[in-house]
Amino acid sequence: RVVVARSEDLFGIGDAPQRRQTGRMLTAGIESLFGVTDSTRAWRKLFKPDDVVGIKINCIAGPSLSTHPVVVAAIVSELRKVPIPPENIIIWDRKNKELQRAGYDINVKGPGVRCYGTDVTGYEEKAFARGSFGGRLSKILTRRITALINVPVLKDHGGAGVTISMKN
Repeated sequence: RVVVARSEDLFGIGDAPQRRQTGRMLTAGIESLFGVTDSTRAWRKLFKPDDVVGIKINCIAGPSLSTHPVVVAAIVSELRKVPIPPENIIIWDRKNKELQRAGYDINVKGPGVRCYGTDVTGYEEKAFARGSFGGRLSKILTRRITALINVPVLKDHGGAGVTISMKN
């Protein structure tokens, strides 16, 4: 299923989506997808309070074309209502440097929501192969999280066209 959520006042002054409207759109989308009137009920169908949830974003293109921190903050807010402890939420991508460049604050071990790159944990030593895919997976995915939310960006690929979440 595909759900479309719109807001004519999503963007205020500047390029950043507004927090309140972003949260409202996320709530409306989740409620529509699950056919409920309380988004927390929908999130609780997906996650348990003892899950360690990884939010995989994409920051390779820098601040203008990366997964926006306002969108991720809205997701984190909803996960906290499940309730998932902030220390059990990991925002991650390839490298700390890319995360920082896109506007994320690195937090590997401090209190609160975690945010760090695979360059902190490394990749699995042995390549994973399934069908036509073959590659080394992040240890964040294989060893640290029990659930995954993929928040990709539109990006092109010479062989596949638009990859969206297929490569995220």
